[in-house]
Order: sequence, then structure tokens, then C-alpha cells
Amino acid sequence: MRAAQIFFLLRPTLTLPSPPIGERVQLRYTFLMADKPTLIARAREMRKGQSRAEKAVWDVVRGNRLGVKFRRQHPVEGYIADFACVEAMLIVEVDGHSHDLQQDYDAERTRKLEAVGWRVLRVTDDQALSDSGAVARLIQATLRQ
Repeated sequence: MRAAQIFFLLRPTLTLPSPPIGERVQLRYTFLMADKPTLIARAREMRKGQSRAEKAVWDVVRGNRLGVKFRRQHPVEGYIADFACVEAMLIVEVDGHSHDLQQDYDAERTRKLEAVGWRVLRVTDDQALSDSGAVARLIQATLRQ
């Protein structure tokens, strides 16, 4: 068990005053150290503002419906997972259209989580909203692996 954990959050900071209208704003990211209580508080906030797709997946996994306990918006290794089953070391991420723009970030995050023993299953908003039964079967199949 770790004696102390430090989590990093990214916060964009403007590097220059506001540019003239029509010009792009260049953002520079700075690392901010956030303690575990801050990360937990952020996860609690995120639980209140779930997307429709996240609610659909939560309806599938909540209350041990798949035979294991899932937690929603759960802090894991400095990240906040959409759904995590600690017992099975499985994370289920619901990816909306915004994830199309951050594929590199998602891949790096998945790599880091897998490096410490987590399995990461990604489902799209469209899958969650159109066929939650298929998502349930996919999660069950992943749990059996």
C-alpha cells in the first residue's frame, strides 16, 4: 500500500492576453498536484452530471446485476473511471463524440491503467443508447476472461 498518493490534474492556462477576434487561442497545459480528497470530490461532482449513455450503462451494472459490484465515477490511479469493478480489475469507459478528438490521450490512459493490472473496456455512446443488452453481454464476456 502506498504511504502517500499524489494525483495530477491538467488545467489549461492562457499564455497570452485574448487574441483579436477570429484568431486561435493557444493553450498551454500546466500540471497541478491534487490530493486524493480533491479527486474524490471531483468524482462526486461528475456522478451528478452523468450523460444519458452513462446512465444507460449504470442501469446495466448497478446493484450487482452482473454478479459483481461496479462503482461509478471512481478514482483509479489518478484518473476518474466511468465505471470500475475493483474485484475484477475492470474499468468500463463510455466514450462520447468528444473522445474522437482525444484518442491519443485515451490510448495513453488505457496503457497506464493496464500497466498496473486494470482491464479497460470502451463502449461508445451509440452502443450504450441503442442496445444496452449488447453492452451488458460485452461486459459479462469481459468479466469471464
